[in-house]
Amino acid sequence: MKKLRCVRLLSATALSAVLLTTGCRESEDVLSYVDPVIGTDGHGHVFLGASVPYGMAMAGPVNGTDEWDWCSGYHYSDDFMIGFSQTHLSGTGMGDLLDLCIMPVTEDYDLGAQCDKTPEACPWLNHFSHADETARPGYYAVDLKDPATRVEIAATERTSLYRISYPDAAERKLILDTQFHIRHDVPVKTRIEQLDDSTFVGYRFSGKWASDQRLFFVMKFSEPVKRHRYYDYGERTETAGDTVEAVSVRAQFDFDAGDEPLHVAFGLSSVSVENAILNLEAENPEFDFDGIVKATEEKWRKKLSVFSVKAETEEEKKVFYTALYHTMVAPTLHSDVNGEYRGADLQVTKKDFNYYTTLSNWDTFRATTPLYTIIEPKLTEDLQKTMLEHYRVTGMLPVWTLWGLENWCMTGVHSVPILVDSYLKGFHAIDGEELLDAVVKSMNQTVNNDRRSLVEYRKYGFVPYDIGHESVTRTLELAFNDYCVAKLAEHLGETELEESYMAYSKAYRMLYDEETGFMRGRSSDNSHFREPFDPFFSTWDRAVADYTEGNAYQHSYFVPHDPQGLIALHGSGEKLAERLDLVFSTEVELEEGRTIPDVSGVIGQYAHGNEPSHHIAYLYNAAGLPWRGQKLVRQIMKELYTAAPDGVCGNEDCGQLSAWYIFSAMGFYPMNPISGEYEFGSPAFDEVSLALPNGKTFTVRAINNSDHNVYVQKVMLNGTDLTRSHIKHREIMEGGVLTFVMGPTPNKALFSVGK
Repeated sequence: MKKLRCVRLLSATALSAVLLTTGCRESEDVLSYVDPVIGTDGHGHVFLGASVPYGMAMAGPVNGTDEWDWCSGYHYSDDFMIGFSQTHLSGTGMGDLLDLCIMPVTEDYDLGAQCDKTPEACPWLNHFSHADETARPGYYAVDLKDPATRVEIAATERTSLYRISYPDAAERKLILDTQFHIRHDVPVKTRIEQLDDSTFVGYRFSGKWASDQRLFFVMKFSEPVKRHRYYDYGERTETAGDTVEAVSVRAQFDFDAGDEPLHVAFGLSSVSVENAILNLEAENPEFDFDGIVKATEEKWRKKLSVFSVKAETEEEKKVFYTALYHTMVAPTLHSDVNGEYRGADLQVTKKDFNYYTTLSNWDTFRATTPLYTIIEPKLTEDLQKTMLEHYRVTGMLPVWTLWGLENWCMTGVHSVPILVDSYLKGFHAIDGEELLDAVVKSMNQTVNNDRRSLVEYRKYGFVPYDIGHESVTRTLELAFNDYCVAKLAEHLGETELEESYMAYSKAYRMLYDEETGFMRGRSSDNSHFREPFDPFFSTWDRAVADYTEGNAYQHSYFVPHDPQGLIALHGSGEKLAERLDLVFSTEVELEEGRTIPDVSGVIGQYAHGNEPSHHIAYLYNAAGLPWRGQKLVRQIMKELYTAAPDGVCGNEDCGQLSAWYIFSAMGFYPMNPISGEYEFGSPAFDEVSLALPNGKTFTVRAINNSDHNVYVQKVMLNGTDLTRSHIKHREIMEGGVLTFVMGPTPNKALFSVGK
């Protein structure tokens, strides 16, 4: 029976040739439970294509549609493509990258065609069916229809590799498009130069979301180019010669007729063409497509196999392992094989660690980076070093980095909790005193104040709505950031600094409106709240918003560092729980103009599709009514995470929606991300085992678990009853067994001691 089941899995998921030839192993292959298509529909915005864990190269298909749901370049609703790009974002709400878009063709086209805004007008657009796509970690393939061309993609850390099979007897050509861009990217300078009969090099500089992005590349073919032609898109003219330099360029490469697939390899670098060549020579020198696929699959298998899950259905396993996969797509490697990278100051630097970018800190500080402190110690240390290097050259810790550059996206300074969390957990790859200096200076910066409002926050003790934008969100998040500074100062024995920043962390109190029960925008003279007040209103227009990408229901409870203070404002834990109940039960039909697409994955006013809601269900523990949160956590997992293409209920955001699921499925979550404590919820599986980096094993077991038995009756750690509502980080890292006993009705005496 074991063998038959395994054969069915292999057939259903089209596993790689290496698995098919070695036969079915006794243990199931974790890769069979990863479906990269999950999250490509709806508002998930996830990357589809080939990459290694945390790789620089992310090669995959591009539809060409320039709308919000195409931020990754691909959306499941389209049935056409205009090409395949070498860099992508995954899960973000901003569209960028998609550099060096190639498309195999069989005839000459007008290279001056408009493709970047109207893909339907692009003459080399080709259609496909989802039935003709294959996607698994490290590999993507599609059969295009007209002309009938098969494109397969593989990747290493810094290179991509294509295997292209053209129709029989057809002319074989390939278009390279550096003009194509979406939403928040625009090319500013491009160069393509022929080195030899099969090698071209160049660069694409671009800007907008992050200014002055510099991508250098080498493009090498497996056979000689018979003819090439360049098109200067800015001047709208073809250009002769071996070299072209312009704002943006398109090129066409022609090859002799042949029956063998054409291989195309790209080496990428932020530093130079020479480094791009070095990366290609080190990682992808021989066009060994099957070998690279096999090696990349093994890298993914090693990463994903740290978890072992016992679930009722294969769909549940697929949701879990695909979520784990999504936590490992970003951040992305930025340094070359020789250790060099182009930093936030645009200078080339060489270090002995991996320098990372795509730091979506506003999202990932909540659960993704806390997950890394459990399963990714080297990545955690490299992120510490990366962020401190960014501070050394800019004077401020990173807010949101893209291709090594600061783009200032979102609110707060959430590299602060990421660094403090890892440092307090014992990751000391950086000096504590320098870290303290960095977090204090970053929390008192005036640069880009329009997006941080730190000047107003320090002057008034909160961000007034009549001076600073997104006043409630900015105040609450900066107050949490101040708490993080205080906890680091406490750890380092800096008592005076600790007391000052702990006092700052109470700023949330200034915004509480006792009459409505919400956190509201307050005036600079401290005399009134903003009127009129609509707790359901959300907007992307920062000038009129008090809440970032959400409304009063979703943002009024962001006080993860002081839940007892939040309870005090409401009068009691019971009253806070009543307010939380309203978050999940209040349903209102909102007409256009009162809400935004980010408010997605909703249960009442709870919006799981965006990060500000993620901790709310776990606040019931602090309120003394944990069973209410247990039921809701299970509902969120059941309803808002599925194995369908739209199975991610909102922007996946570089791993954060997925990390929430990984933690919650295990039965706990870092409600306060720097506390070193994980609040109990309701585990999704009968058993989850985690192979820790230190060689120990941590196992979570749920007895009597089912869709009906969602309430925790008892929790035991290594056989000893727990009367507290959390497990500590050090207890996880020591290994052992955490046991939940589940039942169909609440145990209202649970965690009654030591609350």
